[in-house]
Amino acid sequence: MKYLPKYLPMILSLLAFLTAYSVMAAPQSASEISEAVKTVIMNRHPEDTPDWWRGLGPGAPAVIIQVYESDSSTYHRMRLIEGLSAFGDDPKAVDFIKQQADRSPDQVVRNNVIRMIGITQGAKEEEFLSKYLNHEDAHTRLAAAMALKKAIEKWSMHWVNYGLLQENFSCLLITKS
Repeated sequence: MKYLPKYLPMILSLLAFLTAYSVMAAPQSASEISEAVKTVIMNRHPEDTPDWWRGLGPGAPAVIIQVYESDSSTYHRMRLIEGLSAFGDDPKAVDFIKQQADRSPDQVVRNNVIRMIGITQGAKEEEFLSKYLNHEDAHTRLAAAMALKKAIEKWSMHWVNYGLLQENFSCLLITKS
């Protein structure tokens, strides 16, 4: 009993760590993943990272897609696309994200999809991104041009410059350095 005060802070720290670790442990079931995802997309000021999304486990993309399909909020859909893009090595996740660019009637979601494909897939998706340089919506054309500008390799820069010239965004033209 005389050692209790000496070791009490260490014991309390250990208990706090174990409690925090058990709360942070990756959800196992689809319902736990779904609840975790719904909780995080409700945050007005998101603090989640791609590592957090990947930490949900390999079954998370299918659950995120289900949550996306059941939620009609533009903001939530954008957040779900961003979370799903953390699984850039999962072909089903990437295909679903790309499909949303064509399916979504919401310009904001479409432009977010284009941005996320540009960030996560880069030059691998040059063909997908470049088809939006001719989209009817000027904001979508700009989103595609900016995604390509950030992600593209030197041999493909003519597509980006073409799109930027078409929209009179000559200030963004890529020049060789």
